[in-house]
Amino acid sequence: MVSPTVAYARTRSMGTTTVVANDAQVSEGNQELFVLVRPENGGDWKIGRYIFSTTQPRG
Repeated sequence: MVSPTVAYARTRSMGTTTVVANDAQVSEGNQELFVLVRPENGGDWKIGRYIFSTTQPRG
């Protein structure tokens, strides 16, 4: 938690995706950042910002 009204969560994943159309296996890796916010008087956390990028080189 950054403050009582702002927090963040960072994720990373690696794996394989199967393309259903041709059963091809594609390796993938991703990272995400969620910036969470909530009202100053409390209440539920909500996603204020979401950032996504791949960790796989183009090829």
